Amino acid sequence: MDESRRQRRRALPHLAPGKRARFHQHRPPVRLRSPVMNSHNHHCCDATIAAGEPFLAEVKAGQTVRILDLEGNQAVDTLFFSLANSRERYDVQRTLRRQNSVYLTTGSVLFSNLGRPMLTIIDDTCGRHDTLG
Repeated sequence: MDESRRQRRRALPHLAPGKRARFHQHRPPVRLRSPVMNSHNHHCCDATIAAGEPFLAEVKAGQTVRILDLEGNQAVDTLFFSLANSRERYDVQRTLRRQNSVYLTTGSVLFSNLGRPMLTIIDDTCGRHDTLG
C-alpha cells in the first residue's frame, strides 16, 4: 500500500485475538446541533442532540432546518411527517426515483408518499448522502 493511502486510512482500535468489536465500543457519544430558523434566519428552535437521542420539531413552510454534525463523520437519520396529515411522510423511494439519483444534495427535493414535495435541500457542506446505506 502506498504511503499516501496509508495516511488517509482511519485508525482502527486494537482488539485482543479472538475478540469481536462491539457496536459503539470505540466511539464516544456524538452531539448534533439542529436549529430551526424562519425565512429571516432567526432561530425558532435550537437544540444539541446526544447520540442515539430523538429530536422532534415543527417546521413550517418557509422555515429552514439546519443539521450540523459537531463531531464529524457521523450519520443522521431523519423522518419528516406532514402536520396536517400524519399519514403523509417522507418517502425515500419516491424521492430517489424523482431525482434519478441515489445521492441527495443541494437542490434535491424530498417527496412524500403522496407525491408532494415536502422539503428542498438548499445547502450541503457534507458532499454525498447515501440514503440507502
